[in-house]
Amino acid sequence: MKIGIQELLLVFVVALIVLGPDKLPLYARKLGEALREFRKFSSDAVEALKPVEELGKEVSNEMEEIRESLSDAGKPAGEGKILEPELSKQSMTEQQAI
Repeated sequence: MKIGIQELLLVFVVALIVLGPDKLPLYARKLGEALREFRKFSSDAVEALKPVEELGKEVSNEMEEIRESLSDAGKPAGEGKILEPELSKQSMTEQQAI
């Protein structure tokens, strides 16, 4: 939601009429202080939640590894992950030469 110049001017004029010229600076200052406190609080909250987010990512990665290992556990022995690396063509020719 973006506020343009016209909307901002309208809010200012309404505030000037409602509050009066003597109280408007006081309330504007209070509003600025409240916004500063809110921004500080929200940035502190985001910083405090970063370790929780990292922990959630770690747990998610561990769960994925467990799922993969469980999905391999139900397969017959020949269908699981290949444990031995495949021989290259060059090493196969070397073995045939021996």
